[in-house]
Amino acid sequence: MGVIMKKIIFEIPYPDKKTQWTKPYSMNAIYAGKHWAERAKDKEYWYYLTAGALNRAKIERKLMRGPASITFFWNDGLDLDNHAYIAKMITDSLKGILIRDDGRRFYQQMTFRFWDENRIKVEIEEYNAV
Repeated sequence: MGVIMKKIIFEIPYPDKKTQWTKPYSMNAIYAGKHWAERAKDKEYWYYLTAGALNRAKIERKLMRGPASITFFWNDGLDLDNHAYIAKMITDSLKGILIRDDGRRFYQQMTFRFWDENRIKVEIEEYNAV
């Protein structure tokens, strides 16, 4: 993808009871037919969680110029692929704040990893355009 120009890291703490998130926000919930109005509430909830995490980390809200790669670190009992819905809502929350858009031109890679900390870690790397 090119040379890393900037790296931003922030974290979203898990709730005391992780099942508060693992049941309603897993891909299984979506496959079960979650109503569009509930999905709209989910999007708003995760927007404010993400914005709060950015504020706590004192991250400057400045759009990246080059394409971005985002790595998500999870530790909540869900399989990696079950995090796709949460990752989408976090990514959508970053549009217009750190990444211009989640289209191919500005967002080129997503990676999921496990880790042992009790929070979600998000690492965003900006690359020079090649």
